[in-house]
Amino acid sequence: MIRSFFGVMQTKGTKFDVDLTVKEARPKEFDALMIPRGLVNPDELRRTPEALELVRHFFFVGEHQDRREERRRQMGERRSRGR
Repeated sequence: MIRSFFGVMQTKGTKFDVDLTVKEARPKEFDALMIPRGLVNPDELRRTPEALELVRHFFFVGEHQDRREERRRQMGERRSRGR
């Protein structure tokens, strides 16, 4: 179980059940990654090697997809110019 916090004073918020831990998560089983905002949760994630690896996967996969999209767009422009 995890708990949300509110405001600068870190007032305790809602409790949430956890489906799986970062250690159990397999990046290829997810379409997106949402990183919580705030002070406590992101700071804790930055100190967890498994969380960093999960984030790196989404960053680099997205980066490669962006490059592929850019190449496809460029190829389409070349074809439309008759090259």
